[in-house]
Amino acid sequence: MAQAEGFSAISASAGPSLSPLLGELIEAKRLARRPDIARLVPARVRGGGVIWGFARVEADERYYMPSPDGRTVALIAPAYERRGNCTYIVDLVATSISTRAVRRRRGEAAILGDDWIDCAIEARRPVRLYENPLWWVNGRCHGAVVLDWRDLAYRLAEASSIICQTTTLAERVSDAFARPIPMPPLYVPPAQETRHAA
Repeated sequence: MAQAEGFSAISASAGPSLSPLLGELIEAKRLARRPDIARLVPARVRGGGVIWGFARVEADERYYMPSPDGRTVALIAPAYERRGNCTYIVDLVATSISTRAVRRRRGEAAILGDDWIDCAIEARRPVRLYENPLWWVNGRCHGAVVLDWRDLAYRLAEASSIICQTTTLAERVSDAFARPIPMPPLYVPPAQETRHAA
């Protein structure tokens, strides 16, 4: 994706209000119908399940930002989180049509389609993982895409099984489970220090 000048200065958390994310998502849905955008979109992307769209963006190494003059056309998909009985958009995810590079708007979402993991675990069905958000949308958003691999093993620990779209993805999931949990240095004080501590 293209590098935006000064983009790295944009904070990943843009405040408590989530309504700007919904506004950006609705605009991306509207822009997806424009002929100049639609002709760049792969015909196989049919979607379903969630609102999604396309937009021109600029991005740095971690985040993206909508930009009418952006050189990159990206799929924009929402990441939801449940809080009680309500569902909120916590982040938007951009996927470059040309490179498949993925960037988050705020950096707060760890998994795209996180609610599908909960449903699969509760129903004792396999958790389906996709390589990137384009394939996820094409799969009618039935499954999930990993955006942050750090806590994946904890998140999927109770899954009955995991179905990965590709061998490469399966290897990454396997590595996430094989990676040991980092442990801080562990010490046992000498007997004299133990007596003083009591």
